[in-house]
Amino acid sequence: MLKQLSIFGVLLFTAASGEDNCSNQNRDDCPNNSADVGPDTAGIQALESTSGVYPSPKEQAMTVCKDAGLQGSCTNVWTGMTNVVPNGWNDVVSSAYIKEFYSCAFYCDGYGGRYMTTLNGPYNVNWINSWNDCISSWKCLRRCNTKQDHCDKAQSGCIDNTHTKCKTCHIGYVRNSSGKCVEDVTCTAVELIIKTVEPSSETAGLPDEMTLGEVHEDNCQSSTPAQTVVTTTKTVSHMVDSTYSFSKSFANTMGQSMSTTVGLTVKGEIIPGFGVDASTSITSGSTWSNTVTSASTSTTKQTNTTTEVWSHAATITTSPYHNMTYTSVGRQTPGTIQWTGTMNCYNNVNKLIKSKDVSGKYAGATISTWDEVRVETPCGAPSGFTLEKDVHCNDNEIDTGLTYPTLYDAQNACQELAEKCYGVMDKACDGTLDYYLCANNGVALKPSKIDSCVYKQIQEDSIRDLAARLSAAEAKLMQYA
Repeated sequence: MLKQLSIFGVLLFTAASGEDNCSNQNRDDCPNNSADVGPDTAGIQALESTSGVYPSPKEQAMTVCKDAGLQGSCTNVWTGMTNVVPNGWNDVVSSAYIKEFYSCAFYCDGYGGRYMTTLNGPYNVNWINSWNDCISSWKCLRRCNTKQDHCDKAQSGCIDNTHTKCKTCHIGYVRNSSGKCVEDVTCTAVELIIKTVEPSSETAGLPDEMTLGEVHEDNCQSSTPAQTVVTTTKTVSHMVDSTYSFSKSFANTMGQSMSTTVGLTVKGEIIPGFGVDASTSITSGSTWSNTVTSASTSTTKQTNTTTEVWSHAATITTSPYHNMTYTSVGRQTPGTIQWTGTMNCYNNVNKLIKSKDVSGKYAGATISTWDEVRVETPCGAPSGFTLEKDVHCNDNEIDTGLTYPTLYDAQNACQELAEKCYGVMDKACDGTLDYYLCANNGVALKPSKIDSCVYKQIQEDSIRDLAARLSAAEAKLMQYA
Protein backbone atom coordinates (compact mmCIF):
# COMPACT_ATOMS: atom_id res chain seq x y z
CA MET A 1 0.00 0.00 0.00
CA LEU A 2 1.35 3.40 -0.98
CA LYS A 3 1.32 6.32 1.45
CA GLN A 4 2.49 9.90 1.33
CA LEU A 5 5.42 10.60 3.63
CA SER A 6 4.46 13.04 6.37
CA ILE A 7 6.15 13.97 9.65
CA PHE A 8 8.97 11.53 10.57
CA GLY A 9 9.81 10.71 14.14
CA VAL A 10 11.73 7.96 15.91
CA LEU A 11 11.43 7.24 19.60
CA LEU A 12 14.33 5.28 21.15
CA PHE A 13 13.93 2.83 24.02
CA THR A 14 16.81 1.48 26.08
CA ALA A 15 17.33 -2.24 25.50
CA ALA A 16 16.34 -4.30 28.50
CA SER A 17 19.00 -6.06 30.54
CA GLY A 18 19.85 -9.75 30.19
CA GLU A 19 18.06 -10.43 33.45
CA ASP A 20 14.74 -10.32 31.56
CA ASN A 21 15.89 -13.21 29.38
CA CYS A 22 14.22 -13.74 26.01
CA SER A 23 11.29 -11.35 25.43
CA ASN A 24 10.05 -8.77 22.96
CA GLN A 25 11.87 -6.14 24.95
CA ASN A 26 15.15 -8.14 25.06
CA ARG A 27 15.50 -10.01 21.78
CA ASP A 28 19.31 -10.20 22.05
CA ASP A 29 18.86 -12.86 24.69
CA CYS A 30 16.74 -14.93 22.32
CA PRO A 31 18.66 -17.59 20.38
CA ASN A 32 18.19 -18.03 16.67
CA ASN A 33 15.22 -20.26 15.88
CA SER A 34 13.55 -19.19 19.12
CA ALA A 35 9.77 -19.25 19.20
CA ASP A 36 8.01 -16.14 17.94
CA VAL A 37 6.37 -14.06 20.64
CA GLY A 38 2.66 -13.74 19.98
CA PRO A 39 2.85 -13.94 16.16
CA ASP A 40 -0.06 -13.81 13.77
CA THR A 41 2.14 -15.81 11.40
CA ALA A 42 5.37 -17.73 11.71
CA GLY A 43 8.69 -15.87 11.58
CA ILE A 44 8.95 -13.95 8.34
CA GLN A 45 11.54 -15.60 6.10
CA ALA A 46 13.07 -13.03 3.80
CA LEU A 47 14.41 -13.50 0.28
CA GLU A 48 18.10 -13.36 -0.56
CA SER A 49 19.58 -10.03 -1.56
CA THR A 50 22.39 -9.04 -3.86
CA SER A 51 24.24 -6.88 -1.34
CA GLY A 52 25.21 -7.05 2.32
CA VAL A 53 25.80 -10.13 4.44
CA TYR A 54 23.00 -12.67 4.35
CA PRO A 55 24.11 -15.78 6.25
CA SER A 56 23.03 -19.21 5.19
CA PRO A 57 21.09 -20.44 6.97
CA LYS A 58 19.32 -17.16 7.65
CA GLU A 59 19.42 -15.61 11.09
CA GLN A 60 16.88 -13.70 13.15
CA ALA A 61 17.61 -9.99 12.69
CA MET A 62 14.70 -8.15 14.33
CA THR A 63 11.27 -8.36 15.88
CA VAL A 64 8.27 -6.33 14.65
CA CYS A 65 5.08 -5.70 16.62
CA LYS A 66 1.65 -4.29 15.76
CA ASP A 67 1.46 -2.04 18.82
CA ALA A 68 3.87 0.54 20.17
CA GLY A 69 6.43 -0.46 22.81
CA LEU A 70 6.82 -3.94 21.28
CA GLN A 71 3.34 -4.86 22.44
CA GLY A 72 0.51 -6.71 20.79
CA SER A 73 1.11 -9.38 18.17
CA CYS A 74 4.81 -9.71 17.28
CA THR A 75 6.93 -11.90 15.03
CA ASN A 76 10.60 -12.46 14.24
CA VAL A 77 12.12 -11.23 10.99
CA TRP A 78 15.03 -13.02 9.30
CA THR A 79 17.96 -11.70 7.30
CA GLY A 80 17.33 -11.03 3.63
CA MET A 81 14.93 -8.94 1.50
CA THR A 82 11.18 -8.99 2.12
CA ASN A 83 9.67 -7.40 -0.98
CA VAL A 84 6.09 -7.67 0.26
CA VAL A 85 5.33 -8.40 3.90
CA PRO A 86 2.91 -11.34 4.41
CA ASN A 87 -0.79 -10.94 4.83
CA GLY A 88 -1.64 -9.68 8.24
CA TRP A 89 1.52 -7.60 8.53
CA ASN A 90 1.25 -5.02 5.73
CA ASP A 91 0.68 -1.47 7.02
CA VAL A 92 0.24 -2.63 10.65
CA VAL A 93 3.78 -2.39 12.17
CA SER A 94 4.01 0.19 14.95
CA SER A 95 7.31 -0.82 16.68
CA ALA A 96 10.42 -2.88 16.08
CA TYR A 97 13.62 -4.03 17.75
CA ILE A 98 16.78 -4.55 15.64
CA LYS A 99 19.19 -7.02 17.25
CA GLU A 100 22.80 -6.20 18.04
CA PHE A 101 25.17 -6.51 15.06
CA TYR A 102 22.27 -6.47 12.57
CA SER A 103 21.01 -3.69 10.30
CA CYS A 104 17.52 -3.27 8.78
CA ALA A 105 16.17 -0.88 6.12
CA PHE A 106 12.45 -0.04 6.04
CA TYR A 107 10.15 0.96 3.14
CA CYS A 108 6.55 2.24 3.00
CA ASP A 109 5.90 0.52 -0.33
CA GLY A 110 6.58 -2.98 -1.53
CA TYR A 111 9.79 -3.96 -3.34
CA GLY A 112 11.80 -1.31 -1.53
CA GLY A 113 9.68 1.63 -2.60
CA ARG A 114 9.51 4.85 -0.59
CA TYR A 115 12.63 4.29 1.55
CA MET A 116 12.08 5.27 5.17
CA THR A 117 15.35 4.73 7.12
CA THR A 118 18.04 2.18 8.04
CA LEU A 119 18.63 1.32 11.69
CA ASN A 120 21.60 -0.51 13.26
CA GLY A 121 21.02 -2.71 16.28
CA PRO A 122 20.70 -2.87 19.10
CA TYR A 123 17.79 -0.46 18.57
CA ASN A 124 14.21 -0.07 19.79
CA VAL A 125 11.94 2.08 17.61
CA ASN A 126 8.30 3.22 17.73
CA TRP A 127 6.92 4.31 14.35
CA ILE A 128 4.84 7.43 14.83
CA ASN A 129 2.81 9.83 12.76
CA SER A 130 2.78 8.95 9.05
CA TRP A 131 5.27 6.09 9.50
CA ASN A 132 3.00 4.26 11.91
CA ASP A 133 1.22 1.41 10.14
CA CYS A 134 3.14 2.31 6.95
CA ILE A 135 5.76 -0.43 6.43
CA SER A 136 5.22 -2.69 3.41
CA SER A 137 8.78 -4.09 2.82
CA TRP A 138 12.17 -4.31 4.58
CA LYS A 139 15.68 -5.63 4.20
CA CYS A 140 17.88 -6.95 7.04
CA LEU A 141 21.50 -8.03 7.02
CA ARG A 142 24.19 -9.12 9.45
CA ARG A 143 26.96 -6.55 9.77
CA CYS A 144 29.77 -9.04 10.61
CA ASN A 145 31.18 -11.45 8.05
CA THR A 146 34.81 -12.10 9.00
CA LYS A 147 35.84 -15.23 10.88
CA GLN A 148 37.82 -14.21 13.93
CA ASP A 149 41.45 -15.16 14.44
CA HIS A 150 42.06 -18.51 16.12
CA CYS A 151 38.58 -19.73 15.11
CA ASP A 152 38.35 -23.14 13.49
CA LYS A 153 34.60 -23.23 12.75
CA ALA A 154 32.32 -20.16 12.80
CA GLN A 155 28.68 -20.09 13.82
CA SER A 156 25.71 -17.72 13.53
CA GLY A 157 25.98 -14.40 15.28
CA CYS A 158 28.62 -11.72 15.80
CA ILE A 159 31.03 -10.76 18.53
CA ASP A 160 31.40 -7.27 17.02
CA ASN A 161 30.50 -5.45 13.82
CA THR A 162 33.26 -7.30 11.94
CA HIS A 163 33.75 -10.81 13.32
CA THR A 164 31.38 -13.75 13.57
CA LYS A 165 30.95 -15.95 16.60
CA CYS A 166 33.03 -19.13 16.76
CA LYS A 167 31.80 -22.62 17.43
CA THR A 168 35.20 -24.35 17.81
CA CYS A 169 38.55 -22.62 18.36
CA HIS A 170 42.08 -23.54 17.42
CA ILE A 171 44.20 -25.51 19.86
CA GLY A 172 45.42 -23.21 22.60
CA TYR A 173 42.21 -21.16 22.60
CA VAL A 174 38.78 -21.62 24.14
CA ARG A 175 35.35 -20.18 23.32
CA ASN A 176 33.99 -17.79 25.91
CA SER A 177 30.30 -17.14 26.61
CA SER A 178 30.03 -14.53 23.83
CA GLY A 179 31.47 -16.86 21.19
CA LYS A 180 34.91 -15.26 21.11
CA CYS A 181 38.09 -17.33 20.97
CA VAL A 182 40.36 -16.34 23.83
CA GLU A 183 43.71 -17.71 24.90
CA ASP A 184 43.50 -20.89 26.97
CA VAL A 185 45.37 -20.13 30.19
CA THR A 186 45.00 -23.65 31.56
CA CYS A 187 48.35 -25.20 32.41
CA THR A 188 48.99 -28.51 30.71
CA ALA A 189 52.75 -28.56 31.28
CA VAL A 190 54.85 -27.35 34.18
CA GLU A 191 58.60 -26.73 34.22
CA LEU A 192 60.51 -26.67 37.50
CA ILE A 193 63.96 -25.07 37.29
CA ILE A 194 66.11 -25.66 40.38
CA LYS A 195 68.38 -22.67 41.15
CA THR A 196 69.72 -23.00 44.69
CA VAL A 197 70.03 -25.83 47.23
CA GLU A 198 70.85 -25.97 50.91
CA PRO A 199 71.55 -29.13 52.97
CA SER A 200 69.10 -30.00 55.69
CA SER A 201 69.70 -31.99 58.87
CA GLU A 202 66.39 -33.74 58.36
CA THR A 203 66.60 -37.35 57.20
CA ALA A 204 64.06 -39.12 55.05
CA GLY A 205 64.65 -42.70 56.13
CA LEU A 206 66.82 -45.21 57.96
CA PRO A 207 70.47 -45.83 56.97
CA ASP A 208 71.00 -48.42 54.29
CA GLU A 209 74.21 -50.46 54.69
CA MET A 210 75.97 -51.93 51.65
CA THR A 211 79.20 -53.84 51.05
CA LEU A 212 81.39 -51.76 48.77
CA GLY A 213 84.32 -54.14 48.42
CA GLU A 214 85.85 -57.29 49.99
CA VAL A 215 89.36 -58.82 49.95
CA HIS A 216 90.44 -62.23 51.33
CA GLU A 217 94.07 -63.03 52.32
CA ASP A 218 95.24 -66.61 53.12
CA ASN A 219 98.43 -66.74 55.24
CA CYS A 220 97.91 -70.21 56.66
CA GLN A 221 101.19 -71.70 55.37
CA SER A 222 103.50 -68.87 56.47
CA SER A 223 105.23 -68.23 59.77
CA THR A 224 105.65 -64.54 58.96
CA PRO A 225 103.09 -61.76 58.61
CA ALA A 226 101.76 -61.08 55.10
CA GLN A 227 101.02 -57.60 53.78
CA THR A 228 98.58 -56.81 50.99
CA VAL A 229 98.10 -53.37 49.45
CA VAL A 230 94.53 -52.69 48.35
CA THR A 231 94.27 -50.06 45.59
CA THR A 232 90.96 -51.07 44.05
CA THR A 233 88.38 -48.47 43.03
CA LYS A 234 84.95 -49.90 43.60
CA THR A 235 81.93 -48.63 41.65
CA VAL A 236 78.51 -49.13 43.17
CA SER A 237 75.13 -48.61 41.55
CA HIS A 238 72.09 -48.05 43.74
CA MET A 239 68.49 -46.98 43.26
CA VAL A 240 67.55 -43.56 44.57
CA ASP A 241 64.05 -42.06 44.75
CA SER A 242 64.31 -38.39 43.79
CA THR A 243 61.30 -36.52 45.18
CA TYR A 244 60.58 -32.80 44.76
CA SER A 245 57.78 -31.70 47.07
CA PHE A 246 55.72 -28.58 47.85
CA SER A 247 53.66 -27.61 50.86
CA LYS A 248 50.65 -27.19 48.53
CA SER A 249 49.43 -28.86 45.35
CA PHE A 250 50.91 -27.84 42.00
CA ALA A 251 47.73 -25.95 41.10
CA ASN A 252 47.63 -24.07 44.41
CA THR A 253 51.36 -23.40 44.32
CA MET A 254 51.04 -21.73 40.92
CA GLY A 255 47.68 -20.09 41.68
CA GLN A 256 46.67 -21.04 38.15
CA SER A 257 44.02 -23.31 36.63
CA MET A 258 45.49 -26.61 35.51
CA SER A 259 44.30 -29.62 33.60
CA THR A 260 43.65 -32.75 35.65
CA THR A 261 47.06 -34.15 34.73
CA VAL A 262 50.10 -32.12 33.75
CA GLY A 263 53.46 -33.00 32.30
CA LEU A 264 56.18 -31.90 34.74
CA THR A 265 59.77 -31.32 33.62
CA VAL A 266 62.54 -30.85 36.18
CA LYS A 267 65.59 -28.91 34.98
CA GLY A 268 68.77 -28.23 36.89
CA GLU A 269 68.14 -31.42 38.81
CA ILE A 270 69.67 -32.09 42.21
CA ILE A 271 71.96 -35.07 41.67
CA PRO A 272 72.01 -37.58 44.54
CA GLY A 273 75.40 -39.00 45.49
CA PHE A 274 77.74 -39.83 48.36
CA GLY A 275 78.94 -37.04 50.59
CA VAL A 276 77.42 -33.66 51.33
CA ASP A 277 79.12 -31.94 48.41
CA ALA A 278 77.83 -34.42 45.86
CA SER A 279 74.39 -34.45 47.41
CA THR A 280 73.93 -30.71 47.04
CA SER A 281 75.21 -30.32 43.50
CA ILE A 282 73.05 -29.22 40.58
CA THR A 283 73.53 -30.49 37.06
CA SER A 284 72.24 -27.73 34.80
CA GLY A 285 71.98 -30.02 31.79
CA SER A 286 69.99 -32.67 33.59
CA THR A 287 66.33 -32.89 32.60
CA TRP A 288 63.65 -35.46 33.27
CA SER A 289 59.88 -35.50 32.87
CA ASN A 290 56.98 -37.11 34.62
CA THR A 291 53.18 -36.97 34.51
CA VAL A 292 51.50 -35.87 37.73
CA THR A 293 48.03 -34.82 38.83
CA SER A 294 47.54 -31.10 39.39
CA ALA A 295 46.28 -31.89 42.91
CA SER A 296 49.51 -33.69 43.91
CA THR A 297 52.12 -32.06 46.12
CA SER A 298 55.22 -33.87 44.84
CA THR A 299 56.82 -35.66 41.92
CA THR A 300 59.11 -38.67 42.19
CA LYS A 301 61.40 -40.57 39.87
CA GLN A 302 63.60 -43.58 40.58
CA THR A 303 67.18 -43.29 39.39
CA ASN A 304 69.89 -45.93 39.15
CA THR A 305 72.82 -43.84 40.35
CA THR A 306 76.42 -44.99 39.78
CA THR A 307 78.88 -43.52 42.26
CA GLU A 308 82.58 -44.20 42.85
CA VAL A 309 82.68 -44.74 46.60
CA TRP A 310 85.91 -46.67 47.36
CA SER A 311 88.99 -45.22 45.77
CA HIS A 312 91.87 -45.40 48.21
CA ALA A 313 94.97 -47.45 49.06
CA ALA A 314 95.15 -49.50 52.24
CA THR A 315 97.77 -51.92 53.55
CA ILE A 316 96.35 -55.09 55.08
CA THR A 317 98.56 -57.11 57.43
CA THR A 318 97.66 -60.77 58.01
CA SER A 319 99.25 -62.60 60.97
CA PRO A 320 101.11 -65.92 60.48
CA TYR A 321 98.86 -68.94 60.16
CA HIS A 322 95.80 -66.73 59.82
CA ASN A 323 93.13 -65.76 57.29
CA MET A 324 92.15 -62.11 56.82
CA THR A 325 88.88 -60.78 55.44
CA TYR A 326 88.91 -57.04 54.67
CA THR A 327 85.53 -55.45 53.99
CA SER A 328 84.65 -51.86 53.09
CA VAL A 329 81.15 -51.04 54.31
CA GLY A 330 79.15 -47.99 53.16
CA ARG A 331 76.21 -46.51 55.01
CA GLN A 332 73.91 -44.29 52.99
CA THR A 333 71.17 -42.27 54.61
CA PRO A 334 68.34 -40.79 52.52
CA GLY A 335 68.40 -37.08 53.28
CA THR A 336 66.48 -33.91 52.51
CA ILE A 337 67.58 -30.68 50.86
CA GLN A 338 65.86 -27.30 50.79
CA TRP A 339 65.70 -25.89 47.28
CA THR A 340 64.50 -22.75 45.53
CA GLY A 341 63.68 -22.28 41.91
CA THR A 342 61.23 -21.08 39.29
CA MET A 343 58.10 -22.85 38.15
CA ASN A 344 56.82 -22.06 34.66
CA CYS A 345 53.32 -22.90 33.46
CA TYR A 346 52.65 -23.61 29.75
CA ASN A 347 49.37 -24.11 27.91
CA ASN A 348 48.73 -26.80 25.33
CA VAL A 349 50.50 -24.84 22.56
CA ASN A 350 53.58 -24.56 24.77
CA LYS A 351 53.09 -20.87 25.43
CA LEU A 352 54.34 -19.55 28.74
CA ILE A 353 51.30 -18.53 30.78
CA LYS A 354 52.81 -17.78 34.17
CA SER A 355 56.11 -17.90 36.08
CA LYS A 356 56.50 -18.00 39.82
CA ASP A 357 59.36 -18.28 42.32
CA VAL A 358 58.88 -21.44 44.36
CA SER A 359 60.64 -23.44 47.05
CA GLY A 360 60.34 -26.88 48.51
CA LYS A 361 62.12 -29.98 49.77
CA TYR A 362 64.09 -32.61 47.92
CA ALA A 363 64.20 -36.13 49.34
CA GLY A 364 66.64 -38.62 47.87
CA ALA A 365 70.04 -37.08 48.50
CA THR A 366 72.41 -39.69 49.91
CA ILE A 367 74.66 -38.63 52.77
CA SER A 368 77.12 -41.52 53.22
CA THR A 369 80.05 -42.75 55.35
CA TRP A 370 82.18 -45.85 54.97
CA ASP A 371 84.04 -48.06 57.45
CA GLU A 372 86.72 -50.76 57.28
CA VAL A 373 85.96 -54.10 58.86
CA ARG A 374 88.94 -56.45 59.33
CA VAL A 375 88.27 -60.00 60.53
CA GLU A 376 91.33 -62.21 61.17
CA THR A 377 90.91 -65.89 62.02
CA PRO A 378 93.52 -68.59 62.79
CA CYS A 379 93.96 -71.28 60.19
CA GLY A 380 93.17 -74.94 60.76
CA ALA A 381 90.84 -77.68 59.75
CA PRO A 382 87.50 -76.22 60.81
CA SER A 383 85.65 -79.50 60.37
CA GLY A 384 85.27 -81.28 63.70
CA PHE A 385 86.14 -78.30 65.92
CA THR A 386 84.41 -75.27 67.39
CA LEU A 387 86.16 -72.15 68.71
CA GLU A 388 85.85 -71.12 72.37
CA LYS A 389 87.38 -67.69 73.04
CA ASP A 390 89.02 -66.23 76.18
CA VAL A 391 89.68 -69.62 77.84
CA HIS A 392 92.76 -71.84 78.48
CA CYS A 393 93.80 -75.27 79.80
CA ASN A 394 97.32 -74.45 81.06
CA ASP A 395 96.97 -76.80 84.07
CA ASN A 396 95.26 -79.57 82.14
CA GLU A 397 97.45 -80.23 79.07
CA ILE A 398 98.27 -83.60 77.45
CA ASP A 399 102.02 -84.21 77.36
CA THR A 400 102.75 -86.19 74.19
CA GLY A 401 106.40 -85.22 74.10
CA LEU A 402 105.80 -83.45 70.79
CA THR A 403 105.41 -79.83 69.74
CA TYR A 404 102.82 -78.61 67.29
CA PRO A 405 103.92 -75.52 65.33
CA THR A 406 100.67 -75.31 63.33
CA LEU A 407 97.04 -75.55 64.27
CA TYR A 408 96.57 -78.16 61.55
CA ASP A 409 99.17 -80.49 63.17
CA ALA A 410 97.70 -80.02 66.64
CA GLN A 411 94.16 -80.76 65.46
CA ASN A 412 95.28 -83.96 63.74
CA ALA A 413 97.03 -85.10 66.94
CA CYS A 414 93.93 -84.31 69.00
CA GLN A 415 91.69 -86.32 66.70
CA GLU A 416 94.04 -89.33 66.94
CA LEU A 417 93.63 -89.26 70.72
CA ALA A 418 89.86 -89.29 70.17
CA GLU A 419 87.85 -88.86 73.39
CA LYS A 420 91.02 -88.34 75.50
CA CYS A 421 91.55 -84.94 73.85
CA TYR A 422 89.21 -82.07 74.64
CA GLY A 423 90.70 -79.70 72.08
CA VAL A 424 93.61 -77.54 70.98
CA MET A 425 94.76 -74.43 72.89
CA ASP A 426 96.27 -71.37 71.12
CA LYS A 427 97.86 -69.03 73.65
CA ALA A 428 96.86 -65.42 72.92
CA CYS A 429 94.85 -66.89 70.01
CA ASP A 430 97.22 -65.23 67.52
CA GLY A 431 98.68 -68.26 65.70
CA THR A 432 102.25 -67.16 66.37
CA LEU A 433 103.31 -69.72 69.08
CA ASP A 434 103.05 -73.46 69.48
CA TYR A 435 99.69 -75.16 70.00
CA TYR A 436 98.85 -77.42 72.97
CA LEU A 437 96.44 -80.31 73.54
CA CYS A 438 93.84 -80.07 76.30
CA ALA A 439 92.88 -83.22 78.23
CA ASN A 440 89.26 -84.37 78.27
CA ASN A 441 89.06 -85.49 81.91
CA GLY A 442 86.19 -83.42 83.24
CA VAL A 443 88.34 -80.45 84.31
CA ALA A 444 86.69 -77.24 83.08
CA LEU A 445 88.47 -74.63 81.01
CA LYS A 446 89.53 -71.50 82.86
CA PRO A 447 89.09 -67.84 81.86
CA SER A 448 92.07 -66.36 80.03
CA LYS A 449 93.56 -62.95 80.76
CA ILE A 450 95.65 -62.93 77.57
CA ASP A 451 92.81 -63.74 75.12
CA SER A 452 93.76 -67.37 74.64
CA CYS A 453 91.35 -69.66 72.87
CA VAL A 454 90.58 -73.38 72.58
CA TYR A 455 89.41 -75.23 69.49
CA LYS A 456 87.06 -77.77 71.06
CA GLN A 457 86.92 -81.16 69.36
CA ILE A 458 83.46 -82.40 68.35
CA GLN A 459 83.72 -86.02 69.40
CA GLU A 460 81.36 -87.49 66.81
CA ASP A 461 83.21 -85.73 63.99
CA SER A 462 86.55 -86.74 65.51
CA ILE A 463 85.68 -90.42 65.57
CA ARG A 464 84.40 -90.25 62.01
CA ASP A 465 87.49 -88.39 60.77
CA LEU A 466 89.83 -90.76 62.61
CA ALA A 467 88.06 -93.79 61.17
CA ALA A 468 88.39 -92.31 57.71
CA ARG A 469 92.13 -91.78 58.17
CA LEU A 470 92.64 -95.33 59.49
CA SER A 471 90.70 -96.77 56.57
CA ALA A 472 92.81 -94.75 54.14
CA ALA A 473 96.04 -95.92 55.84
CA GLU A 474 94.90 -99.57 55.80
CA ALA A 475 94.02 -99.35 52.12
CA LYS A 476 97.46 -97.90 51.39
CA LEU A 477 99.23 -100.76 53.27
CA MET A 478 97.18 -103.30 51.32
CA GLN A 479 98.68 -101.94 48.11
CA TYR A 480 102.15 -103.03 49.26
CA ALA A 481 101.14 -106.38 50.82
